[in-house]
Amino acid sequence: MSSTQAVVFTWTQSIMDVIPFVPFFVKTGYPEAALEWLSIEPNEPMISIRSWRESLDFVHNLARHESGVKALNQLGAISILKTWKGRYLSESTLSNDENYEDLRVVYYMSYALLLEPTLLKREHPMDLQLALDDILDRAVQAFQSTSLHYGPYHVSEFWTALARFT
Repeated sequence: MSSTQAVVFTWTQSIMDVIPFVPFFVKTGYPEAALEWLSIEPNEPMISIRSWRESLDFVHNLARHESGVKALNQLGAISILKTWKGRYLSESTLSNDENYEDLRVVYYMSYALLLEPTLLKREHPMDLQLALDDILDRAVQAFQSTSLHYGPYHVSEFWTALARFT
């Protein structure tokens, strides 16, 4: 990702972070674009962790609004996310790098917002435990910070995702 692209991604994320703006992004095709990026085949070596994070952040921000959830689910976001997870967040591809942990947290927060809680509870127990542990850890760290943020996420975003697991 070039520095110009990173600036555009960051600016777009800042605007999309304001939940009332999400319907405008839905109408302009962002759900399709974000899912298309996540559907890129694994033989694309030029894609950085930051690029994956930005793509997942788009999905996460869209999933924070009802219109985004509806659009993403109509486009098959759940199966795309599961396929993406199998390619890039499987045990064989993970390192103990904190960047991968951050990716996993964004993945699970997005996944939790898109899936109905009853369906979410049917997921593999180890996946659920890992998701809950990671999200809760980030929520505690955010709560302990003076800004109530961990990275770009406010503590309320972690609590919202955790609430979906109940």
